Amino acid sequence: MKKMWERDPFNFALGATTVGFLLGLIVPVTRLETEKIPAAVEAVRSSLQESTA
Repeated sequence: MKKMWERDPFNFALGATTVGFLLGLIVPVTRLETEKIPAAVEAVRSSLQESTA
C-alpha cells in the first residue's frame, strides 16, 4: 500500500474517499443524525436565502 501511495497519491486518496463514502451509506442512521441534520439543513437554507436576497 505504501508503494501505491508513493506512486499515485491522488488515486489512492480518491479510492479511500470512495470506500469511506460507501461505508457511510451502509452504516444505519443514528438518532443523533436524525435530530441534528434537519436543523443544519434549515440553517444552510436560510443562509442561502439571505445571501441571494
